[in-house]
Amino acid sequence: MGLFDIFKKKNEPQITLKDLIVADYEQQYLEECKYIWKNYVPENGQSEVLQGELLREIEKLRNEAKDNGNINWDMDFSYFCENIKWKLSNMSIYTQEELLKINLVMDYLKYTGEYASSLGNGADVMVNSIAYTKDNLYDIVADAIGKLQSVHPDPIPCDINYAIRR
Repeated sequence: MGLFDIFKKKNEPQITLKDLIVADYEQQYLEECKYIWKNYVPENGQSEVLQGELLREIEKLRNEAKDNGNINWDMDFSYFCENIKWKLSNMSIYTQEELLKINLVMDYLKYTGEYASSLGNGADVMVNSIAYTKDNLYDIVADAIGKLQSVHPDPIPCDINYAIRR
């Protein structure tokens, strides 16, 4: 069993993390993401709007990996991975394939961050496991948030659990 196999779920579409990593990805909901960023993400602090908070979190994960190689990874970043995964997975607007992609990506990003944060214990370093710095995986998740905006254009308060339907 290889590194990428641990992120594959049984009885789900046959998409692997390796497939996602090697594939180019072009965002389909880029305009929605721009709208979310402009209207729902504050300059500082958390967003009160679900779409804004989820996009803020995935961008913080992207920036930590690309700018810092995950050396500042802490429990907040792990929480972002779980929060994004949980919130999007509980929306009924996504296909099984889209949910699989979201879960694979968020599990992998969390794995790389937590691996990077464990390096202080003198373990041998697996260089490819420290931080994922290409945009494609982050763009897949950003697109899922953009799709949420497209299906539900009204701001969703962060403190309310919604089951968004198609």
